[in-house]
Order: sequence, then C-alpha cells, then structure tokens
Amino acid sequence: MELLRRILCGVLLVFVIGEANTQSPHGKELKISCDACHTADSWTISKDTVSFQHNTTRFELEGQHEVIDCRQCHTTLEFNQAETNCTSCHLDVHQQSVGDQCSRCHDSNSWLINNIT
Repeated sequence: MELLRRILCGVLLVFVIGEANTQSPHGKELKISCDACHTADSWTISKDTVSFQHNTTRFELEGQHEVIDCRQCHTTLEFNQAETNCTSCHLDVHQQSVGDQCSRCHDSNSWLINNIT
C-alpha cells in the first residue's frame, strides 16, 4: 500500500510540474529559461538579476531605452505584446502632421533636435 501511495504521489508531482510549465504568465511565445530574469530566492526581478538579451528581439534597446524600467514598455506579463512604434509610448506633439517616422528628426538618446532640415 505504501508503495502504491508513493507511486501515485510521484505521478501527481510530475503532472503538477508539467502543468506549471505550460501555465507561464508570459504566454506561449517566451521560450527562455525562468532564471534569465528570476532567481531561485524570489520571483522578483531587477535590472541586476536579468540576463535576458533584448537584442535578440524585434526591438534592440538603444539610448534612453536602455535605462528605463522594463515595465514602462512591457505593461503586461506577455512581453511580445509591447508595441515598437514611438507613439505607443511617447506623446506625438506633432499630431501626425509630420508623419510617423520620428527617427527623421529624433533619436533614442534625446527628443531634442539640433539640426532641422
């Protein structure tokens, strides 16, 4: 009877672990190990604990984007839902009157413009 109980507990444990792996709060698209952002001590993350390389995504971090808190762009736990166009995070003071290619005048280091052509 004890052996049967141990076997059932083992099967249940495997099932629970398997289900936990498929229930990622980050969605099905994130295929990296949890320890790229989290430690064994806590699920809490900080820039010091994150080893994730953002340059492997469709939006490489440059300029001021390198120093802001991740949650400013990633408002949900499904990180691939973050928008990559400037106006999804920044106010368009031109109200689309100069188009949507902000990089014609601005760069990721500063919104200030030194030379307007």
